Amino acid sequence: RDDAGSMLRLSEPTGAAPFGTTAYGKDVLSQFLADAQPTFIVGLFGGIGTGALGFLVGLVSGYYGGWVDEVLMRLTDLTFSLPFTPMALLLLTFVTPSVWLMTGIIVAFLWKMPARVVRSEVLSVRERTFVKSARASGASDLRTM
Repeated sequence: RDDAGSMLRLSEPTGAAPFGTTAYGKDVLSQFLADAQPTFIVGLFGGIGTGALGFLVGLVSGYYGGWVDEVLMRLTDLTFSLPFTPMALLLLTFVTPSVWLMTGIIVAFLWKMPARVVRSEVLSVRERTFVKSARASGASDLRTM
């Protein structure tokens, strides 16, 4: 509302409405922030979940090696063979979409790259002297990781 008390419709950006107002006198910035919230939640938690799951799979796979590495890397290879967009659309066809379901789908399909990167780094680091010293001193696997 302006000083006279009338509604500001289609006004230019001001201090009170930094993006201006709509034809109905609503603040564009507040509408933008409200509509961006689900996207922000999916992006933030999808990224955190993808990184965390990929980190854990890569760390365990690289540290233990042997059959554990084989099983986890074959599972990773399986996820590489599944295309993200068609599979996500197929899953969302059968269930009601929600922010948390979409976040889960993103995590379920996109953890593979961080897992590969972390695994390759762990394979490199586990042969260094300080890791061998930790094992020799009796540190647990969890502490050594």
